[in-house]
Amino acid sequence: MSKPIQRENRHPALAHLDSDQEVGTTTIGELAGFTCLDLRGDSESPEFCQIVQQTLRVALPTTPNTRTHNNDGTMLFWLGLDQWFVLIPGYDNENDSQSYEARMQASNFQEFAVTNVSSGFAMLSLQGNGASETIRRSTPYDLQKLNLNRCTQTVFAKTQVLMWPQDQNDYRLVVRRSLAGYLHHWLCDAARE
Repeated sequence: MSKPIQRENRHPALAHLDSDQEVGTTTIGELAGFTCLDLRGDSESPEFCQIVQQTLRVALPTTPNTRTHNNDGTMLFWLGLDQWFVLIPGYDNENDSQSYEARMQASNFQEFAVTNVSSGFAMLSLQGNGASETIRRSTPYDLQKLNLNRCTQTVFAKTQVLMWPQDQNDYRLVVRRSLAGYLHHWLCDAARE
């Protein structure tokens, strides 16, 4: 199993939870303390790819439904031909996106956009032997296709999530903030079945 789930900076939609919930063989909780950025640019531009690599210290994924990460925990997720979701460990701070944008602009390359979208998302964690089965009850996506370097945007419990495996029997789900409480309740019900 991965390291313990962080409790500081709880997401408002999940503030009512005192701790992770253990339901059967699945532990469901929130991971807080991440900055979420929306990154736009041209993946075929060597300058853009180089600036992303230098600024975030992680390579830009250019293959659909893949993710890349570095040892600091920064992750980039391919969302489309010119769009990536960036997760950076550290408290959600509006200055983070401005800092990254300023560092990228210092290179005089201007064909990109960085937007802090942290306030719009929450990240949930499913861990334990029952995590895969809980996910199978909640989405039509074939988990066999999801290995450690892949991610997917999929329908999940009547909403949409960005999902990836962190480790064996350890999954992460990024969901719109307004649906985080709903999804948490759904996952608890699915884990009880």
